[in-house]
Amino acid sequence: MITEEKIKQIRKQLSKGEPEGEIKNGLREEGYTEDEIGVLFFNLFSKKTDANKVKSSPDNNAQLFNLIGACFIIAGISMLVINTWLTTYAIPFIVLGAVSLCAKYFMRIKK
Repeated sequence: MITEEKIKQIRKQLSKGEPEGEIKNGLREEGYTEDEIGVLFFNLFSKKTDANKVKSSPDNNAQLFNLIGACFIIAGISMLVINTWLTTYAIPFIVLGAVSLCAKYFMRIKK
């Protein structure tokens, strides 16, 4: 069984940039089994990815609003350049794009 002290030591080694393979070899030399080492590293990395998912979800929403806003603005400008019956819809498209780009800031203020 790997102790909490050992887990903290391994986290420090990883944060300093020590290769995972060297850490595993050291644990093998200390007598830990492959199963214990595998479970330890799985738990260490799964906790990191769960924390990253929680932090990155608001950014994903902001990126989505940026993408939608940029598409509306590009479509609106294209409609202005090509003088057809769609030109009447150009200004609303540009306005929708601007609103979409600004929506992420309003959402951030709400939180």
